[in-house]
Amino acid sequence: MKAETSARTLVENIILPPATAADAGSLSAEIRTLMAGTHAFFERHAEDPDLLQLLRLSNLNQQQLEHAFLAWRAVFDAVRDPIFVHDAEFRLTRINQAYAEMAGMPIKAALGKRYWEVFPKMDGPSKGCEIIDNIPAAKGAECDEIVLEDGRIFQSRAFVMQDTQGRFMQVVQILRDVTHQKHILAALRESEEKLRIISDFAQDAIIMLDDEGMIQFWNPAAERIYGYPASDILGKPLHELLVDTEQLSLFRQGLSEFKNTGKGPIIGKVVKLAGRRKDGSTIVSEHSISAVNIQGHWHAIGMVRDITERHNMEIMQARHAEQLAQSLHNTVLALVRTLEKRDPYTAGHQQRVAELSSAIGREMGLSDHQIKGLHLGALIHDIGKIYIPFEILNRPGKLTSEEFMLIKTHSTVGHEIIADTDFPWPIADMILQHHERMDGTGYPAGLRGNDIILEARIIGVADVVEAMSVHRPYRPSLGIEKALTEVTRTRSTGLDPAVVDACLTLFSESRFSFSALG
Repeated sequence: MKAETSARTLVENIILPPATAADAGSLSAEIRTLMAGTHAFFERHAEDPDLLQLLRLSNLNQQQLEHAFLAWRAVFDAVRDPIFVHDAEFRLTRINQAYAEMAGMPIKAALGKRYWEVFPKMDGPSKGCEIIDNIPAAKGAECDEIVLEDGRIFQSRAFVMQDTQGRFMQVVQILRDVTHQKHILAALRESEEKLRIISDFAQDAIIMLDDEGMIQFWNPAAERIYGYPASDILGKPLHELLVDTEQLSLFRQGLSEFKNTGKGPIIGKVVKLAGRRKDGSTIVSEHSISAVNIQGHWHAIGMVRDITERHNMEIMQARHAEQLAQSLHNTVLALVRTLEKRDPYTAGHQQRVAELSSAIGREMGLSDHQIKGLHLGALIHDIGKIYIPFEILNRPGKLTSEEFMLIKTHSTVGHEIIADTDFPWPIADMILQHHERMDGTGYPAGLRGNDIILEARIIGVADVVEAMSVHRPYRPSLGIEKALTEVTRTRSTGLDPAVVDACLTLFSESRFSFSALG
């Protein structure tokens, strides 16, 4: 016990003597002071037998002490953060090389000065570092940030060095340049604030789920759309609360796949889904869902747009369009029946042309909407003949030039009859152009090539085939073979070659035949 007490006394009074501004930092001065103090101590306590053992344990020669000191100073100077040590009067007693570089001053020139006169230059001690006033409680303090004139920002931490009796020895302060981190943090905060603003003011719901289907993020638009405040919904299973009952099992199946792979039937797509609000009412929404991996777990981020009103409007519009289409179809049929009462042969001709035209349109890949319009246009393509005298229209034998010119007016008259009818297809142009020809030899305008709409080109081919292959009051049927031979002959000159080819394919593969009309 006596040896332990003597050793502590040695450390406190000799090994770690308080440095002074006069000789601090001087290697030879510190070594000399240490050695002299050691010898003086043992001379005063030579009668203590326990010191013999202590002397053997601590008998370092000057070379060993010098080596240890140099090693300590090398470590001190290797630290790239500026470090300084000051006494109770804030005068520098130790500084490392990094601090000297920041101060732009040699180490020896800085020692003995108050640190705020050297670096960083201030009017007094760093705020928050007043730890000398309360040494017993002081273990370390985070000082206020120091902002230099050039914009650099330093964070300082101060530590009190005390002896074994708790008495103040010195203060160590470590400066760290946090400029880059502060800028990154400021940019991050700015980015977070922008995202918060976007999220808060977005008109679409923004929802994030974890791989268990639990809601992790819920913006104000989601509150408005679904009726759940964030406090009631976060951490809850979205599918159990919001998904339509009929689709719930599908969502559960998809969630299992998503948890393992981040993939699913609606991931990366925009889909329309039915759901339910807090009050139980139905909502139809458009979902755009993406997958993101966060810390090894898949999360789904969805942008949800309430399209309930638009969906209901689309249903109403579809019903209205269906009613309108039916009304238009009925109107066309009424025109056909009107013509049939006067001239059953012409009416039957139109219906057969409509059948073949629709078949050719399907063969050429036209859409259902186009085929529907094509069928209606073909049904009344000769409606203008209602103004042609019956005796001229069905007279056997050759017509005079005046009579033929009168018959040729039927396409213009038919166009005029329905020109003001608002069809969703170019019906009027089909009627007007069905006698135009690719080489410009047709009538009434002598149009060429693609100036003739496709539907009129199709009706033109079907018209020729039907007219030649079916019986007429003024002549017997010429047969389908002669009709196909004729359209083949005029392919590329008078008739559209693509339309002719589609027509020939239908007959050669026996995929079309005229019904027994008229």
